Amino acid sequence: SSTAQTARSESYFALLRGLVKDSGFYAIASLTSPLVMLLLSPFLARTLSHMDYGALAVLNTIVTLVTGVSALGLAPAFMRVYAYDCKTAREQMDTLSTLTLLLLIILLPITTTGVIMAPWLSAILLGSTRYSGAIQVGAVLVLTQNLTIPGLSWLRVERRPALFSTISMMNLLVNAVMTLVLVGALHMGVAGSLVADGLADLIIIACTFPIIFWRAGFSLRLTIATSMLTFGVPHIMNLISGWVLQLSDRYLLGHLVSLSLAAAYSVAYSLGGVTSAAIITPFSLAWWALVYPLAKREDARYVFKLIFRSYSFVLLFATLGLSLFGSSVLDLLFPASYHGQATIIPIIAVSTMFSGLFNVVSVGVSLQRKTWLISLYFLVSALVNIGLNVVLIPVYGTMGAALATLVAYVALALLAYLCNQWIYPVPFEVGLFLAALGIGIALYLAASSLAHGQRMVITWSLYSATLLLYGLSLLFLGWFLPHTRRTHSQNKSEYDQGPT
Repeated sequence: SSTAQTARSESYFALLRGLVKDSGFYAIASLTSPLVMLLLSPFLARTLSHMDYGALAVLNTIVTLVTGVSALGLAPAFMRVYAYDCKTAREQMDTLSTLTLLLLIILLPITTTGVIMAPWLSAILLGSTRYSGAIQVGAVLVLTQNLTIPGLSWLRVERRPALFSTISMMNLLVNAVMTLVLVGALHMGVAGSLVADGLADLIIIACTFPIIFWRAGFSLRLTIATSMLTFGVPHIMNLISGWVLQLSDRYLLGHLVSLSLAAAYSVAYSLGGVTSAAIITPFSLAWWALVYPLAKREDARYVFKLIFRSYSFVLLFATLGLSLFGSSVLDLLFPASYHGQATIIPIIAVSTMFSGLFNVVSVGVSLQRKTWLISLYFLVSALVNIGLNVVLIPVYGTMGAALATLVAYVALALLAYLCNQWIYPVPFEVGLFLAALGIGIALYLAASSLAHGQRMVITWSLYSATLLLYGLSLLFLGWFLPHTRRTHSQNKSEYDQGPT
């Protein structure tokens, strides 16, 4: 019995270590993307006119929405069918080929329509036909971005994070270089920036398509296509609701108060959401490639519990660190006109943490093929967010928007947890998480009170000590306390059995 327990412990540790390793590789690409955008944004703002830069921002938002909707949720559907439903390697290859051909069938008419209707779309969306060429490039960009899905999804499900990150970083490098050339040297304006995005996508397509068709061939299996569409189409509502959930607060701030306040809120929001790029996105890329193989294990629910405990504690630690040091970073990097928004950084950080927890506590939806529930979660959360924004922003400004975001993401995670316990119960140790969250809030309030009015050196020293204390507290709650309870339970069981 002792040997079996030791073997299981080593197996769990190996799983967690593999998840951390994969997330680390994905983190390289995830962190590189915002860094490149941070470098390109000032260049584009100085090179393009105010009107052109605004048009580029609107077009990027529209391309993101259309790209997500036209993909019909096929990326998560492919990962489920490939890793969970397929029984043989041939079926997996047929699934990959079906995904690729299905995307081409869906996207070619959409892209052709966008190119033909570009003048009309330019007048409707941007108020002028001068951006017709940029609209045409944007329509092609919808095609190229979606054609990166098969290769990148295949690398994820096969757990090739190093190759995934390498190709993604090549994509970002080409994007940065071509933007400098096309916009800066050749003065192609808005269209040049979009062309640079498309050329970067072609790098991924060129690296993956030949291998896909060499390994998988050209086969379209209608049964597989139906299975993927049935699973994936409900994700469209998730994407639209998520799009509204993330962008409505800035739009409403600009509409109800002022654009300058919306800009200041966006800066603080980006600082408070750092954990999304640093932890949540890399974890999600590794997580959804690992979920389906784990679900086949007899102890899958116990493994999910361990992953939730470890992941949530990492998020809590990062959230406290961001909440403590975020205001100092804001003061150091941004003009004084932005410093007044420091108070919303902790609220956005906690909101981001709950959005990250959603990925784990909603695991049963994908395993039980009830993806329509995710649509319901996002729809309810988006409506809550919009409703609270309309009520709170006129009274409390950016603080009202931040509080609306927090309530919406808490509702998202809570709905997912409650429904998951109904369709696929997992002992997620919510009590342990809430205890750790309460300790973090108490430490933040105490440290902020003691640091008020102190010099930066003293403030940072106090914050560092607080973060260290919180780390030790999480270590006790997450490792020593469960280990002590488990040992006590085993000793009690042996004592109750009596001598043999």
